[in-house]
Amino acid sequence: MSAIDIQLQPTLKLLREKHELTQEAAARLVRVTPRSWARYESGDRVPAEGVLELFCMKLGEKYPQAFAIQLYNMHLAEGSK
Repeated sequence: MSAIDIQLQPTLKLLREKHELTQEAAARLVRVTPRSWARYESGDRVPAEGVLELFCMKLGEKYPQAFAIQLYNMHLAEGSK
């Protein structure tokens, strides 16, 4: 697992939660199984770039900027602890 993959896990979950979606609802948006989505968030699987792009498009977020912004905000929050 690369550093990018590790950073993807929390940002994917943060984006989902920002839009108040369950894992099941997020999975439906991008037409994957809820189990696949859960594996994306846990890091067991890495979603295809098209899945990430579709997820952002459905949420009205810009890809890949949405992931960079969430990652930056996460680091800021960790620094304030």
